[in-house]
Amino acid sequence: MIDVDRLHAEHEEIMEMAAALRVILSEPVAPALGELFELRAKLTDSLIKHLKAEDWILYPVLLQSDDSDIAEIARQLQNQGGSFSADYAQHCHRWNTMTIMEDWPTYQTESLRLLDRLENRIDREETELYPLVGEIGPETVVQKPVTQLVERRA
Repeated sequence: MIDVDRLHAEHEEIMEMAAALRVILSEPVAPALGELFELRAKLTDSLIKHLKAEDWILYPVLLQSDDSDIAEIARQLQNQGGSFSADYAQHCHRWNTMTIMEDWPTYQTESLRLLDRLENRIDREETELYPLVGEIGPETVVQKPVTQLVERRA
């Protein structure tokens, strides 16, 4: 079953972490990297769990909707989300302790740009995607086991 309240709560948690990261990124020089990497690890963990819940449960149901408008909105947001996930992973891989220390200004700029995209995605999901769950009815979600949805994605 799609638990939209849980997804909302996860968004709030992710946005709080993004705000804390923005504070760190506003510093003119690189901070103690332990604090930065701890926050990045928490954000990454929360994002992975959240995106998997959406990708494996929420989006497949909305994409199968008989309402073509619902399916199209879900398709657009899923495509954006896939791009974000890959870009976020690449960002985390590129920026390690050494590269951050060597080029703090570029790290700041790229991280802020990524946070802007994340916040935009969350805003669109909150305003455009999550309300669709009510339109298709939560009982629709229960009819399809997660294993069936995962098999379709393979």
